[in-house]
Amino acid sequence: MSDTMKCLSCHKDIPVGSGFCPYCGAVVEGAVVDPEGNTTVLGVGMSPFEQNNVQPEPQPAWQPTPEPVQQPAWQSAPQPAPQPAWQPAPEPAPQPAWQPAPQPEPQTYNQAPPQNQGYYQNVPNQSATQPPMTNMDMTVGSPMMQPPMGQQPMYQPPMGQPPMYQQPMSMAPLKQLKTNRGLAKFILLSIITFGIYAIVLMTCISDDINVIASRYDGKKTMNYCLMFFIVGPITLGIYSIVWMHSISARIGNELQRRGIDYSFGASDFWLWCVLGSLIIVGPFIYYHKFLKAMNLLSENYNIYG
Repeated sequence: MSDTMKCLSCHKDIPVGSGFCPYCGAVVEGAVVDPEGNTTVLGVGMSPFEQNNVQPEPQPAWQPTPEPVQQPAWQSAPQPAPQPAWQPAPEPAPQPAWQPAPQPEPQTYNQAPPQNQGYYQNVPNQSATQPPMTNMDMTVGSPMMQPPMGQQPMYQPPMGQPPMYQQPMSMAPLKQLKTNRGLAKFILLSIITFGIYAIVLMTCISDDINVIASRYDGKKTMNYCLMFFIVGPITLGIYSIVWMHSISARIGNELQRRGIDYSFGASDFWLWCVLGSLIIVGPFIYYHKFLKAMNLLSENYNIYG
């Protein structure tokens, strides 16, 4: 028997029993390649008929599929890292124990003429669009008269009018003063009491004007009883005229300082009470204005002090 055989693909001689042709790589007829890649040569020592009838090994028709790896139906969620039960609050940044108060911006004021320096007060500059101040704007409590924070109200009188004193910060009234004085009541009760009511009324007025104005002008009016019974007779009535002039001027100045729109002063005493006595009704007009001026001052004092 020959040791070689022909390759059916390239027709070259190859050794008997070869599973592959070493020249072309073709599978030799009669060779079986198993799933692992091993080659089994069939027909060695067999006739061609037997080689043709050799059946390959049967393969199982069904192979069980590999079971998948079972996963647990429930998996616990990852636990977060434990936190401490109590954490200290962050400490605030330290603040200085004392801070200086902010300084207000300086304001520019217009200086009044030197000859009126004792009466006029410095007032802030007004813009070109701001209307000039009027008598109504200069009354007590008017918005035009409101001072800057921490300062007292300041104003100037209109040109041609007597200067008005500065209205200081209001103080609580010491007591409530009477505001119901009237000329008819004054005359009637003076007649009924033979002049005693007139003395009592004028004494109360001398005390009230001291309560109203002394804290501002630093003056003190003599008690009417002391003037009427002692000082007046000693000076032969001269001090009585001086006293009436002084209290009239003081009432008029206090009216202007408080911004009360009512005209009264020492000139009314000389015009109506002295010269007006020639026409009989002059003293009555003077006492009417005198009592009304005191009523207005008392009403203002009862509110603003």
